[in-house]
Amino acid sequence: PPPPAAPLIAVPFTTYPGVESGPTFSPDGSQVAFVWSGEKPPDTAGIYVKRIGPGPPLRITTGPGFGPAWSPDGQFIAFLRPLANRKLGVFLIPPLGGPERQVGEIRPDPGAASLTPGNLTWSADCKGLVVAEVANPSEPQALLVLSVETGEKKRLTTPPPLLRGDASPALSPDGRRLAFNRFAARGVGQLYVLDLSADLRPQGEPVRLHPESSSRPAWTPDGREIVFASRGGLWRIAASGAGKPQALGAVGQDGSQPAIARAGPPRLVYVRQSTDQNIWRLDLSQPGAQASPFAASTRREWTPQFSPDG
Repeated sequence: PPPPAAPLIAVPFTTYPGVESGPTFSPDGSQVAFVWSGEKPPDTAGIYVKRIGPGPPLRITTGPGFGPAWSPDGQFIAFLRPLANRKLGVFLIPPLGGPERQVGEIRPDPGAASLTPGNLTWSADCKGLVVAEVANPSEPQALLVLSVETGEKKRLTTPPPLLRGDASPALSPDGRRLAFNRFAARGVGQLYVLDLSADLRPQGEPVRLHPESSSRPAWTPDGREIVFASRGGLWRIAASGAGKPQALGAVGQDGSQPAIARAGPPRLVYVRQSTDQNIWRLDLSQPGAQASPFAASTRREWTPQFSPDG
């Protein structure tokens, strides 16, 4: 039998005030791009890049953005930005910041907050991005390939009419298999995998890998397993569908949005999905006084109670 696997040890990567989400690794696994709401609540959430280890993050977008995806060649980070016409623009920006370039736009499902397009995913040749869009108001949200050169779109999935649609695409390292979540109802998405040809055309019908609600799949570097978020934290399952999912116990029950480095040391980055609630203090004896943090962290503090003597 194989030797027992070394235990996983989770350590904080960011401990900033506010909300950090949507992580994506650089191709060499040494950096992570993510969304941060900013140091103060009024700040506009944008895309930041941080190296593994100590050091501050670098903000690379000047405006709002979410759903970052680092290209396999390391040249660009793709992200989404709300537009005035209720659509989402698909933009590219260099990892060190610089001019942003819009390569297309998509129309997400306006009636289901849980069916947001989620993360983007690059094709292996860096010429296309898999996006989620409601191409026709009478149809569910589907997955399409967006050309970053021409802006043209090519359909990949066709969900049955009575479903809400597909979201959170993730292409395998070789670009020949697409994992995604198919939503039968609001907030209930199941894990599917679709085989693709070399030119990203569907081969057969999608296969369901897991019947329970799941979100944001991520491939292991060898393409043999998929890590996804479900009840009780993060799980791993064989991409072939064989066997049962196994829990990543070291992550805890609030792990979500996994991303896996495809090179360098084996690393998994994920979000601890807990509301950032802090306890603040306000001196009522001082007119016009401003509230200040009293007990704060990246987790939750709530239900304050004074002692009898104040």
